[in-house]
Amino acid sequence: MKENQVPVPNVNWVELEVPLTRTNTSKIKNLGLKSVYTNLVVKHIKREDNTELSPTVTTRQPNGTPYTTAPVTDNFYEAETPLPTNATGEYGLTDTTVTYYYVRKAAGDVTVHHYEENSTTELATTVVQPGANKLGLAYTTSEETINNYELVAQPANKNGTFTAAAQTVDYYYRRKNAGNITVKYLEVGSNAQLHADKILDGTRSLDSHIQRVQKL
Repeated sequence: MKENQVPVPNVNWVELEVPLTRTNTSKIKNLGLKSVYTNLVVKHIKREDNTELSPTVTTRQPNGTPYTTAPVTDNFYEAETPLPTNATGEYGLTDTTVTYYYVRKAAGDVTVHHYEENSTTELATTVVQPGANKLGLAYTTSEETINNYELVAQPANKNGTFTAAAQTVDYYYRRKNAGNITVKYLEVGSNAQLHADKILDGTRSLDSHIQRVQKL
């Protein structure tokens, strides 16, 4: 500030020591008053991998200027709590950094069933993939190897993305084909045929119980 200059109102100043020379003391060209500008740096960091969720924002204002910051809004992440203690404050004599950390939002669980065809009979253990902190992430499932059964078809949602709502993936299986069983009706001793043979169809019957046949 120069001689006879009126200080600007509402601007913060800092006092500096300025030595005066003996050669010219009639005028004081600088009283040592100077406005200090510092930076406010606001960061938005994903906790899972320490990368930026949103670009860093830097603003510059005089020391003592009030500031307020806020977390960003994102479809898949939410700000970790508690929020930074310096989320609001004033510009200081040195730069200020406010860092918000974010965690992935919770999603619904993915439940995987393995049913016998046309029923809700479980052929394998139900598997639940928890959705905690997984919103927007991919999930994968797979069929089970079950003795005497084969998969009917791959479910449309075999693989997908964790959503806010819970999801169910249903696999259906049917029995494999077995060989046919031929029942003969023969006379003891002569083996003469007493009745037409009866064929027990083995379709979808591998390792299943044999149906009773009528005696003559």
